[in-house]
Amino acid sequence: INFDLDMITPDVIALIICFILEPVLKENQTILDGNFGCGNLMYLLSTHLSKEFKMIGLENHGLLADVAVHKANMMNLNVNIFIFILLITFLFGLMNLFEYLLS
Repeated sequence: INFDLDMITPDVIALIICFILEPVLKENQTILDGNFGCGNLMYLLSTHLSKEFKMIGLENHGLLADVAVHKANMMNLNVNIFIFILLITFLFGLMNLFEYLLS
């Protein structure tokens, strides 16, 4: 298991995104991160933004999703993290079920 550190969103970039989102983000709005990784961007947003928001993360690597879940548990954050491969498999399964029921 060998991951480069350049996969983690740098804190400076996350802070710039904080400054961009602060004036436009409404209370209890949902933010979707399509490349969640280990959650560094979302967790920094949760600690620096003054408004409450819901976090949804999509990740395609199970190990990074596990790290993100453990980080969220340590920080007492409520975040929904979906492993992208399982989500696609589930959606295709639903499509096949509907095709079966409709035929």
